[in-house]
Amino acid sequence: MRVPTVLMVLVAGVAAAAQTMGAEPTEIQSVLLTLSEEVEIPAAEEGVLAEVAAREGIMVQRDELLARIDDEKVVLQRERARIEMENARAHAENDVKVRYAEKSLELANAELKRATDSLERYSKSISKSEVERLQLAAEKEELEIEQARVDLQTARFALEARESELQIAENDVKRRRIESPLAGMVVQINRRRGEWVKPGEPVMRIVRLDTLRAEGFLNAEQASGEMVGRRVTLHVVAADGKTNDYTGTLTFVSPEISPVNGQVRLWAEIDNRELQLRPGQRASMTIELDSKQLSGDAAE
Repeated sequence: MRVPTVLMVLVAGVAAAAQTMGAEPTEIQSVLLTLSEEVEIPAAEEGVLAEVAAREGIMVQRDELLARIDDEKVVLQRERARIEMENARAHAENDVKVRYAEKSLELANAELKRATDSLERYSKSISKSEVERLQLAAEKEELEIEQARVDLQTARFALEARESELQIAENDVKRRRIESPLAGMVVQINRRRGEWVKPGEPVMRIVRLDTLRAEGFLNAEQASGEMVGRRVTLHVVAADGKTNDYTGTLTFVSPEISPVNGQVRLWAEIDNRELQLRPGQRASMTIELDSKQLSGDAAE
């Protein structure tokens, strides 16, 4: 009877040990800091660089102007399109003809009514042809109203066309502005002021530094897609031997296992708003337990 009891104790001890190990944070001894985002900004149009506002080493904000291709011609075209649009707007909002035609119809109907009333009282007070003429005049004014409304609607359609032309002209100007698609540092400028650029040709390169990526590998049995979203702590040894910690979030665990070493590639996004970390640095990283594991361990 004692043997089974001892066996049960041993099994329980092994299970408890395994559970304790599973509840510990995961350590990765070596990770490499890399860029989380970088972009080579191309020219969208062909022309001469009239301005290069950026230089290597400066920090820029998203949508900040970095360079400008000569846009004198398209700026003038945009101004012409704006004037034509305003002219079209004036016509589209001018309903004077409609209101005039409506007033004319009121007058024609009033004259026709007076004539018919007079004809009913005194049969020979007005000729039938005169009544018919007044009736025709009233019908003519009704058609004038319809035509005025058609003309106003046509003017509104013309306004929409002019608005589209202005939008195209504004886009032509914007395409000659080389702006930063992200906040980061300018690390390379390929073209200088006065040089000719072609569409698709890289003008400069920008890298994002406020967030870096810590890439490493973990044994397949330890890695799981459920780890994505967990908090991580990056440990970096400084030149004075002191270890500095930085926080981040695990954002990717590869579904592929390397057939060579049985490991899985993963990475975390590390907060680097103080710009104390640099791409290319080596560090170690701790993947913390998630809230579900912590609450489960506390319950046990």
